[in-house]
Amino acid sequence: MPRWSNAFPTAKIVDTSDDYKEGYHGGNPGGLDAVDTDLAPANIKQGVTIFGKLGTLVGGPLSEDVTGENGCTIAPGGGSGWYYMETGPPSGGDLELASKALTFNANSMAVGGAYFYGLADYSNSVKLRLYMGGVQVAESIYIPPEVDNVVTTGTRALSGLQTCKAALHGYGVEFQTGCKSGADSTSRNFSGAVSVGSIKL
Repeated sequence: MPRWSNAFPTAKIVDTSDDYKEGYHGGNPGGLDAVDTDLAPANIKQGVTIFGKLGTLVGGPLSEDVTGENGCTIAPGGGSGWYYMETGPPSGGDLELASKALTFNANSMAVGGAYFYGLADYSNSVKLRLYMGGVQVAESIYIPPEVDNVVTTGTRALSGLQTCKAALHGYGVEFQTGCKSGADSTSRNFSGAVSVGSIKL
């Protein structure tokens, strides 16, 4: 036998460890992917080459992180089948409609939506905003002075316990009124909501 056989014992690569031990490697005629069949282009990111295998994987498997939503109602007021908000957003300030606190995995990419069904008393005076983790990420057009559905959406990377909220922001006079038509004087109407979800790789 060769003189070096005692100093360097036979070693081999196994698919359960990334060790590359010192010694004589007899090799495998099938290559590294014969040692571990997971070494395949479909398992490697597209554009990345590992041991001669050019990856073709685009994206990756996605799974749900968290989802949640919360809505608000407005008490009956006024008359003629309309339910009026008792206070509107102050000029330059917010009136919170709905909020939801959720715990996100580290650096989850979250998407949120804010919703309002109602009107503003004055043109160019109120917009709907979406806040995610304390940061405004989206804002709607001005809410028109007639009943309308207003929606705005946005995304943000979030980690840990974070609150997302929908709010009306006042741009005009100190007091604006949002309202929704109602069927009778005792029912409560859904007028605003926030919804949020995230995914993880």
